[in-house]
Amino acid sequence: MKKDVVRAIGVMLVLTGIGAWHFTSSQTAYSGVSESITIGEFPYETAALIYIAEDEGFFSRNGLNVTLEDYDSTSAAIDGLFEK
Repeated sequence: MKKDVVRAIGVMLVLTGIGAWHFTSSQTAYSGVSESITIGEFPYETAALIYIAEDEGFFSRNGLNVTLEDYDSTSAAIDGLFEK
């Protein structure tokens, strides 16, 4: 019984490693025309994933030229939307 559990854990670790290697090594950069977009957001913790994606280069690798604009309130963000 104990050997079966150890084998199952070993197989899961091997499969997880193969999957992680495949997804990290198979990503290629976007080669088409870049699209420009503007993201209006609040500079708080709720926007952390946007900042992380920008820092990691996810937007540029997927053909997006992203401009981040910080707004203090929802009404300021809506006003900024209509100004564009």
